Amino acid sequence: MFLKEFQEEYINKLLTSTKDFINEKGSHKIVFESPTGSGKTIMMAEFLKQVVDRKVSKKNICFIWMTPRKTLARQSKKKLEKYYSESSTIKCLYLNNLKKNEIPENNLIAINWESINKKNNIFIEENENEFNLTKILENTKIKGLNTILILDESHHTATSDISTKLINEIDAKLTIEVSATPVIKNPDALVKIPLNKVKKAGLIKKNIELNKLSKNILENNRFNSELSSGDQFFVLKKALEKRDEISNQYSLIKKKINPLLIIQLPDVKIVI
Repeated sequence: MFLKEFQEEYINKLLTSTKDFINEKGSHKIVFESPTGSGKTIMMAEFLKQVVDRKVSKKNICFIWMTPRKTLARQSKKKLEKYYSESSTIKCLYLNNLKKNEIPENNLIAINWESINKKNNIFIEENENEFNLTKILENTKIKGLNTILILDESHHTATSDISTKLINEIDAKLTIEVSATPVIKNPDALVKIPLNKVKKAGLIKKNIELNKLSKNILENNRFNSELSSGDQFFVLKKALEKRDEISNQYSLIKKKINPLLIIQLPDVKIVI
């Protein structure tokens, strides 16, 4: 896969920061602040590959990739596996794929906060087979591996009590928070991609047309749309139709571009 010029630039900056810390004493934290739509997962995939290929760490290394939800963990793992499909640099697994209660060298374990934060989680609780995250982490350290922890979109759940406890227990040699809105305060290094670089590369549109699907009226400083009279399924149907229309237009000019439809869901309100 071809990377954009700005992506290569900031992968190299991330590598430079990693080289500064990975072989030093103690644990270190890097914030990789990158706008939504900038290709964070692909950049991290290439970054991790180069960490292994260039032997940045003097010790053997393994990776833990933490995501907010199970669906995102699956998507990230699938995307990473596809990226590494032509090389055997890094192997991507889930915890239950481990054959031993340790993380092997150059393996990446995908974990999601959603399942970790559940009570009676089998990978958190002690069991007779000693197959739990605590023991896995302990055995990995005994093997002398340096662990790099990637916190993907950590602003969602990484601040919960269980999540904070787990991050402390992992005690990674290097923690990298990857987010458009990071939560780690006072990191050892900040690698930040400016929004204008992403726009210049064409990954994010410079302008947005609001509700182009319908007739819109601005009257008395109030914005009204024809879509307001329809239910959410009507709006979604119109949006999907527009996405398909744009996709077909790209196909006609032989452009391999898959338009993204973003849906913002309302916060769930729990009444007690």
